[in-house]
Order: sequence, then C-alpha cells, then structure tokens
Amino acid sequence: MLVHRAATFDETVAPTTVLLELQTGRELLRKQPPPGIHWDRAFYDGTNIYVLTGSYKTKRSDSHLESMAIWNQHGEEARTIVLSDGQRKSL
Repeated sequence: MLVHRAATFDETVAPTTVLLELQTGRELLRKQPPPGIHWDRAFYDGTNIYVLTGSYKTKRSDSHLESMAIWNQHGEEARTIVLSDGQRKSL
C-alpha cells in the first residue's frame, strides 16, 4: 500500500511517501523530496511507483509540474518522463 502525503498547503509538515507491505504493515520504503522539489501525486501499480514532480521557489503550493518519476519498490529511480505542456495542463 502506498501512502503519500504531499503537504502541498501545510509548510509545517514534511512531505513523505511511504510504501507498506499490506499483510504485515511493515515499512518497505520511506522517502521525502529534496528542498525545492514537490511531489504532487503518487500512484503504485504493484511494481512501480509513479510520482508527479515539480519545482518551487518559496512554497510547495506554487510548484509547477515538470516530470513523472518512476521508482522501483526500493525507491530507486528507474526513469523520468519530462511532461509536455499538454500533459501538464491535463494533469
């Protein structure tokens, strides 16, 4: 199970993405974005984690979508897809 707290509008909370083993509740992965990067939304398909990412200067709520990162279950980035203007608008 993927738990994603973007903390888009709450600057007092650290944004965090956690992958849990559903049967035991064991934490498999915990990641936080680096400063200046916002992970807007995340989706887990059972194999990979897809994270919409963007940068910001002062507030996470002012971030601009730029790409979709694809991570394996260990949180290692397998690839990044740069979003076109059309894709950014539709997301």
